[in-house]
Amino acid sequence: MPIEVLVFEMSPEHVEDFLVADHDVWTLGEAELPEFDEIPFLSKEVWLDDSRPGRVSVIFVWES
Repeated sequence: MPIEVLVFEMSPEHVEDFLVADHDVWTLGEAELPEFDEIPFLSKEVWLDDSRPGRVSVIFVWES
């Protein structure tokens, strides 16, 4: 299965806003698209790096 890793660097004060937008667009947004019967990715994880404030990694597992 393909895995996609996206790493974002931002000011630490913007992380919470990013997490809300990510959830609204990728998680809820994908679930509500009329052209999909199901969410097109198998799983999604969001990782925060305590040693690097402001770094957010988003990991997707795709069926194909």
